[in-house]
Amino acid sequence: MDPRTSGVKLPTELEVKILELLANDLSSIMTVRLVCRRWKDIVDCNRVIWKTIPLQLPTRFPAQAEKWYRKAAAFGNQNAYVLLALMYSYGYSCACHSVPQIGTGLSVPSTYRLLV
Repeated sequence: MDPRTSGVKLPTELEVKILELLANDLSSIMTVRLVCRRWKDIVDCNRVIWKTIPLQLPTRFPAQAEKWYRKAAAFGNQNAYVLLALMYSYGYSCACHSVPQIGTGLSVPSTYRLLV
């Protein structure tokens, strides 16, 4: 019997815990998002993953990096605030939307407001 079609699936709570174990490895998180829609949804909506995911300044694909940083910042990832501030302060801009200003859109913790 093929386990992919057996109809047996792990409980959602167990899948969440397994995926949270990968939160310290950005490459693994990006890979598991491609496995199936269910795992993509779990990763995209999981506060633990987005709050702890390691981020760095982008050397390629800044628009994709900004999208991930905004998502991580929305879940409280402090490094994401700093990286967004650095991207914007060095002149990055996106045609899709304007750079958030302090007090509108993206709320920045007070400890990082001087960086923007």
